[in-house]
Amino acid sequence: MRIERNYQTTTAANIEKAAKPATPATGSSVSAFQEAHQLNQAMANTSTVRADQVARAKALIADPNFPSSGQLEKVAGLLANNLSADTAAL
Repeated sequence: MRIERNYQTTTAANIEKAAKPATPATGSSVSAFQEAHQLNQAMANTSTVRADQVARAKALIADPNFPSSGQLEKVAGLLANNLSADTAAL
C-alpha cells in the first residue's frame, strides 16, 4: 500500500470563513422585504380574468372570417415546413 502526502491542507480558520454566509446590509434586506410585500399586494389586487381579452375573444369567435384564409395558409405552411424538417431528420 502506498500513502501519498496531501500538501493542500486547510486550516480551521479557512473552513470557518468559507462556512459563514455573506450577510446582506440591513437596509437592503428591509427594502427587499417591502418590495416583495408590495408585489404580493399588487398581485392580490389584480383580477385573474381580463375582461378586455374576454371581449376580444368573443368578438373573434363571432367573426365568420376568423381566422382568415390567409392566416390558415400561413399556419399550414409553417406546419408543413416543420413536418418536412422533422421527417427529414429520421
